[in-house]
Amino acid sequence: MGSFHQILPHASNFQINNPIFTTGVTNVTYIGSHHAQDHAISLSNVLKCPAPSQYFVGREDTLNKLSRIFSEPTMTLWSTNTEVIQDFVTNHLKSRLNFKYPCVFLDASSAQALNEKLTNKIREQALPNKFLLVLENANESAVADYIPNLSNSPILVTSTQPDIRSLASFTACEFQLPDAVTQQKMKEVLSSIKKVLEGRQQVVTLVANGGTGKTQTVLQFVFNNISRFSNIWFFNAASNDTIAANFKELGSAAGIGKDVKAVRDFLGRRNENWLCIFDNADDKQVILKKYIPRCSHGNVIVTSRLKEILQIASPGCHIDLRDLDRDDAVELLLKHSGQRRSKENQDLAAQIVDAFGYHALAISTAGAYIAITPTCTVENYLTHFNKKKTKILNYQMKSLNAYQLTILDAFQLSFDKLSHSTQYLMQICAYLHPTDIPIEMFTRAAVFTGSDTSLVDLNPPTEAIHGLEDFLSLFVKEEAWDDSVVELCQLSLASYDEVNKSLSIHPIIHTCVQETVVNGGYMSQTAILLLGRATPFGGAIEDHRFRHQLLIQASSLQADNLPTVHIQICLAKIFFENGFWEKSEKMQQKVLAQCKEVLGEHHPDTLKSMSYLCSIYHKQGKLNAAQQLGEQVFAQCKNVLGEHHPDTLNSMSHLANTYYKQWKLDAAQQLGEESLAQHKEVLGEHHPGTLTIMSSLASTHHEQGKLDAAQQLGEEVLASYKEVLGEHHPYTLTSMTSLAHTYCKQGKLDAALCLREQVLAQSKEVLGEYHPDTLTSMGNLANTYYRQGKLDAAQQLDEQVLAQCKDLFGEHHPSTLISMSSLVKIYYDQGKLDAAQQLGEQVLTQRKELLGEHHPDTLISMSSLAQIYNKQGKLDTAKQLGEESLAQHKEVFGEHHPGTLISMSNLVKIYYDQGKLDAAQQLGEQVLTQRKELLGEHHPDTLMSMSNLANTYYKQGKLHAAQQLGEESLAQRKEVLGEHHSSMLSSMGNLANTYYKQRKLDAALQLHAKVLAQHKEVLGEQHPFTLTSISNFTGTYHKQRKLDAAQQLCEEALAQCKEVLGQQHPDTLRAMSYLASTYHNQGKLEEAQQLGEEVLEHHKEVLGAHHPDTLSSMRRLAHTYHKQGKRDAAKQLQQGIEVINLLQTDFSNKQLYGGSAHVHKPKAPSQNTDHVSTAQNAASDSRLKSFLSHQSKQFKFWKRSKPTPAP
Repeated sequence: MGSFHQILPHASNFQINNPIFTTGVTNVTYIGSHHAQDHAISLSNVLKCPAPSQYFVGREDTLNKLSRIFSEPTMTLWSTNTEVIQDFVTNHLKSRLNFKYPCVFLDASSAQALNEKLTNKIREQALPNKFLLVLENANESAVADYIPNLSNSPILVTSTQPDIRSLASFTACEFQLPDAVTQQKMKEVLSSIKKVLEGRQQVVTLVANGGTGKTQTVLQFVFNNISRFSNIWFFNAASNDTIAANFKELGSAAGIGKDVKAVRDFLGRRNENWLCIFDNADDKQVILKKYIPRCSHGNVIVTSRLKEILQIASPGCHIDLRDLDRDDAVELLLKHSGQRRSKENQDLAAQIVDAFGYHALAISTAGAYIAITPTCTVENYLTHFNKKKTKILNYQMKSLNAYQLTILDAFQLSFDKLSHSTQYLMQICAYLHPTDIPIEMFTRAAVFTGSDTSLVDLNPPTEAIHGLEDFLSLFVKEEAWDDSVVELCQLSLASYDEVNKSLSIHPIIHTCVQETVVNGGYMSQTAILLLGRATPFGGAIEDHRFRHQLLIQASSLQADNLPTVHIQICLAKIFFENGFWEKSEKMQQKVLAQCKEVLGEHHPDTLKSMSYLCSIYHKQGKLNAAQQLGEQVFAQCKNVLGEHHPDTLNSMSHLANTYYKQWKLDAAQQLGEESLAQHKEVLGEHHPGTLTIMSSLASTHHEQGKLDAAQQLGEEVLASYKEVLGEHHPYTLTSMTSLAHTYCKQGKLDAALCLREQVLAQSKEVLGEYHPDTLTSMGNLANTYYRQGKLDAAQQLDEQVLAQCKDLFGEHHPSTLISMSSLVKIYYDQGKLDAAQQLGEQVLTQRKELLGEHHPDTLISMSSLAQIYNKQGKLDTAKQLGEESLAQHKEVFGEHHPGTLISMSNLVKIYYDQGKLDAAQQLGEQVLTQRKELLGEHHPDTLMSMSNLANTYYKQGKLHAAQQLGEESLAQRKEVLGEHHSSMLSSMGNLANTYYKQRKLDAALQLHAKVLAQHKEVLGEQHPFTLTSISNFTGTYHKQRKLDAAQQLCEEALAQCKEVLGQQHPDTLRAMSYLASTYHNQGKLEEAQQLGEEVLEHHKEVLGAHHPDTLSSMRRLAHTYHKQGKRDAAKQLQQGIEVINLLQTDFSNKQLYGGSAHVHKPKAPSQNTDHVSTAQNAASDSRLKSFLSHQSKQFKFWKRSKPTPAP
């Protein structure tokens, strides 16, 4: 076989190893002409392309894109109809295209077929100088690795498989033929293929800021692909003079003179695959169109800092070069510094590259500086940089192929091209956070009409104020801001976020800008004053959003270096609204201290500052501090301003709200009523301030359990808001939300749902989907779904709220944590205990970090997590956390605080679950006594405690006491809440269970039937409480020996539990257990065994082998095995139970809870069994492990075995 030079004359050649081909080596050629060969020698010695740096790393994506752009195109053609493709190949490619553009057809159905065809063509010397390679019947996987090795021949891939489209160079190279194609359509496709094959010049533009590595990336590409081009010329495009000099040099070598136009035309006539590189085209005065040859061949790469240069790029050929990847940046630093690539050095290097934003020149300089400075290491470089910033920014690397400019020089080249006003803008930005600088901050500051200073500022920053005014005077026209943004982006000195309308500046550029400032302290003050002028204090949605956007800027300021009280107040406001209450408190305390010192304690501004600090204490849960300060403000406002002054009335209402939060409801009511009377007198009945007080008073009635009064006042407030402010005003929506809350507490869930859906719709319309109040409305609606038992709908909506809260506020904002907490509750009731635990632990950790360990929300999270552990069977952990929560509640709030009583009530529930009934009774009686004293005998929470205590008596077997307390609870709940309230129905169900235990079966059956009927009517047939009622009913039928009725009811409950709650929900498993027991008592032992084994498997999977419910299901299954005569199987299960009980004692059957009240669930109906013998003296861990390891195998054997007659 002849050489490739013989087959393809005028071609340079090289070899590529490719494992696809069985011959092992594929020769790839680059086709040129004799003319190119003759002139290459004389022209190759001028404008030589430099070698890339030996330190070059990364940039694979950019290098691959350049390679793809400068390769011959790969086209794809597919159709599901084989005959259509064959027709196109035969009648169009072969007969029409072949005359102008020779085609070489190869079978590409497999790698082997492709290799054989190519080998035959080479043997026959049948490859023309220029051809289209057609790979027919292609298999995508067979040709994918083959195509890159033929980058200098255009390729057309045909197939019936649409996945070959991934092989196309560009979207414009993808073609498809319909199954029923016309000849006209085939002609159109052929025309499109011809268009792709027509020669065209490729102009690539590579844009980035100075020192990013544009030139090095191009040099590395050329080094990797040097044989791809006939000639490569490297032009210095920094100015018209440098380009002209380069053109003269090329003209002299070509023997055509030194005229620029003549050289350009010479290149245009040279029909070869040459490459011209125009490097550093950063001068706007350089018009590259004058220099780029006007022809349909050749290749051009332009590197520049100017964004506008992209206008000369060919379609799809512009590249915005970004900074290095983190790993590549680390490698570059360690290369330059000569440090070992140890794990420790890589971690230290990562800190450096993170600080410099992966900027290539800054990282190379850092490495070079470390290498030549004995006292500088990767460990202490950042300290060195901060101390010797100017020196390092001006350090020039000395390596042979190093970048010729220092970091500062590279930046200064672009900075000097900016207009004066844009330079000033950039210098102010240098003292802001470099990320997300809102342009609106400047436009708002420009229209600021207030004062930068106040009487409190004894040393006002006069010079900085004048400087700010001078700066803003440069932007009289509003479009001037846009002009500066365009300037910065055009020179790649900043990037612009079109969505948030904000600038971001690279960290190293941000540092360099500071070096251009003569007086950094003065410029820093100017930037701070700008932020103060830009901060709005209004309540409009736009103001809320903008204060949220300013958080990143506010957080970057040094709290000890704020020049005015106004900026301190602004920062306190920003931090407050974004949930950073500790920062807000510190800032406001500074303001208050200065006001007291300069103005005195009784000045109105001092009182306003004290009042705002009260609000911060509220949010932090520091209610005692809020009360103390609030009472002081109220007293001083009365003395200084008079009783009827608006500020006095506001302080009164704030203090009433503090009492409300402290659960001092009587004091809150008294002060609220006094405040309301004065508001009506001073401001009138329909003034928004008056209506706000009425709304607060309605909330107080709500918490007092005076639900009718709360409803009446809430409806009155809502009607007035609608009349005064309109239906869509935010205050109107807030009052609707409060009223819906009262409806929920009354059990009027349909009314609450209607109102909350209305609030959400109007909030979206008025405030927008992402407004905090809209998200709150969504959360409230999810809570209504939850109360209605629509757990899936509640979960879906709450997860949506959580996602939007994270997006709007961030993961650690209090509103986000409230949303997470609500979702925990839903997961808990759905039986998704692992998800509930994971999210609950996350909430607790973040609340401790954000709010502190003693904040009420933190303690609530702790108590909730204890409930989850308890339900999971992690009883010791649950008890420990529950007791810790109660201890902290007592320490922070005292023994009689409602929060403390809630924590006590939750601990009662844990004791009750664990069978520690004496402890549950003692604590339960204490809760009931204190709630009667604090809230009154008829408060809903008092009645709940009464019902819970009745359940404890029931569990202890104190049936008379349980009956007496249960009947009292039922009577009072009927009176307070009405007959159809869910809590009243819970009391009725619990009392029915007590009658059942007392063998008053008719009374129990009658009460259960009533509960079930009302649950179906009020909550619907598929509400979890309704399903619980069905299960309770079955126990009574069992006692009455109505087993067929019990079976029918159990099967109905199980079917609905599976549909509503899922296969593995605890309530579903409980329903399965009831049905298995029913089958057992009916003598349907096979059905009982099958269902019992299924229950046990689910309990083990969901709750674990040691959980009390798992043990209960093991006992019931052992009874069934014994009844069937499977004595060994029964004995094995019973032994396992005893071993587990020796390690974990005091387990009881699981109970069901409705809301936060106990709803006693009777055990699965007892099975009529003979006594099951048990193994004695089972007592070691090894025995437990042995049992658990063999249980699964034994289980499979038992399921296969037939009943053995009892001996």
